[in-house]
Amino acid sequence: MRKRGQNRGISGIVTTILLILLAFAAIVIVYTIYMQLMKEKSGEVDETMVCLFDVNLEIAGSCYQDVTEPNYIKITIKNKNDFDYGKGQFFVIKAVKDGATVETLIPTIIGSFSGFAEKQFPVGIDDPLLIEKFIFIPRVNIENQEFFCYSKAIEFKPEKSC
Repeated sequence: MRKRGQNRGISGIVTTILLILLAFAAIVIVYTIYMQLMKEKSGEVDETMVCLFDVNLEIAGSCYQDVTEPNYIKITIKNKNDFDYGKGQFFVIKAVKDGATVETLIPTIIGSFSGFAEKQFPVGIDDPLLIEKFIFIPRVNIENQEFFCYSKAIEFKPEKSC
């Protein structure tokens, strides 16, 4: 018969096995969370890389249309590398008045924009002379997902007339 205070607890081997299983479970949980975060962030990394290395546009010129079309500005955009923006909308213009965006303009684009091209685009806006500045923001389509390259945004003010 055992005396008081001599009760044996869990043996050393069982304790070691339980600690190993607990550590293994913790590793699996941390790994699963890490992989989910990486899947979510991988799209952001792709977007950032495309914006940093592929998008290289410049505003070669901009002006207000003449009196025949007073609610338009013309923007000449130059592609400074051979990146293919494909067909459709590859940029938007934000109009800023009194420090706030008053309108987001989406130009009508016919055809594609690729290579070392330079094209002129008309953009419609009411009372363009009242706008203090415009912000050109490139838009890219990767694997049928569109996103904006805010790091490549360009502020400009058109010349008085074309």
